[in-house]
Amino acid sequence: MSVFLIFIIIYLILSLIVTWFIYSSLKIYYEDVIVFRKKTNEKINLHKEFEAFARKDSKINIYTLFLGVITLFWFRMIVFLICTNLCNYILYYKLQHTEKPNFINQKERPVFKKIINTITKYYLILSGVIINYHRFDDDKVNKVYKKYFGPDYEISYDEKFSIYICNHISFCDMIMAMRFLGCGFVSKASVKNSPILGLMNRNYQSVFVDRSSEKKRNLVLNEIIERQKKFLDGSFPTPIMIFPEGTTTSNRDIITFKKGAFEALLPIKPMMIKGNEDKDYHVGCGNSDVVINYLRGLCRLYQKIEYIEMPVMKPTKYMYENYKEFGNEKWEIYAKVSREIYCELGGFNRSKNTIRDNFRYSECMSKNCYIEGDDYKIKD
Repeated sequence: MSVFLIFIIIYLILSLIVTWFIYSSLKIYYEDVIVFRKKTNEKINLHKEFEAFARKDSKINIYTLFLGVITLFWFRMIVFLICTNLCNYILYYKLQHTEKPNFINQKERPVFKKIINTITKYYLILSGVIINYHRFDDDKVNKVYKKYFGPDYEISYDEKFSIYICNHISFCDMIMAMRFLGCGFVSKASVKNSPILGLMNRNYQSVFVDRSSEKKRNLVLNEIIERQKKFLDGSFPTPIMIFPEGTTTSNRDIITFKKGAFEALLPIKPMMIKGNEDKDYHVGCGNSDVVINYLRGLCRLYQKIEYIEMPVMKPTKYMYENYKEFGNEKWEIYAKVSREIYCELGGFNRSKNTIRDNFRYSECMSKNCYIEGDDYKIKD
């Protein structure tokens, strides 16, 4: 048997393994998962109950997926590994010359931003991600902003702000923000030690969230507020971005915003991500694993993403007086108004789901049951 034939056989076997791994990880999101609600004993489809996190595309096709693996996946995976190692090498090389091991100094920051911009640019291109960076029509934006902030509100894209916010749909969200905005993030603690994102996040001095206790979450909230104030007054050079939903969604719905970005009641710069509307595949991963969804994306020729810059938002007296039904505290009104603006400009559905519902969804899917408090109702 020739070496070439052996290579082809090994290649096809490995491709079959990857195909089955992706397919088996995602197929449950395209099948009805029926459970019983404990109080009424009625049948519930989990995907409809937690619609904001459910897949919105067509059922995954194993044959199309296999074709994508053998033609695109391996090339892009090699590119991914090269980019990762190149980035790690460059960052470690730069870091070993700094006084502090966790982030670069002020002198090296422009060079670092240029390196990250270049790496993330080609990383996205070679991953098949086509980005359309643009703004909404001014008349459309003016109408919505004046509705919530007052008829005298003047929109501005260049006004000083304290933090970026953005909806969250995929693995690429951080990469895009680093590519276009050069910002750090409010990220879960596990991101800190990831090979490529961890290094870039540490160098941009991101804020890492430990959700294990309320005390630790409150400490993070105070740190976010402090960073907002410092960036706004110019005493800290790098902005941070927060995903106010706190988790990834299907990119058809906007769930309840958390208080982190709004507690300080400072000006905010919103960005918006809208994924492709392809019925066969949607970049919005919802509750499905972001890495698995990214691997599936590597098997497609391309995926389109709109990255939309929005004007700065800042709270006004008009907003507090005319939308006081949105909440008892000012930050609640600010957060709800911001969410309404996203929904009206982006055409998203207003979901009643929260980040806790995403956790419930995950647990229900893994245990095949419906959760109400501490009670479980196993399906027949």
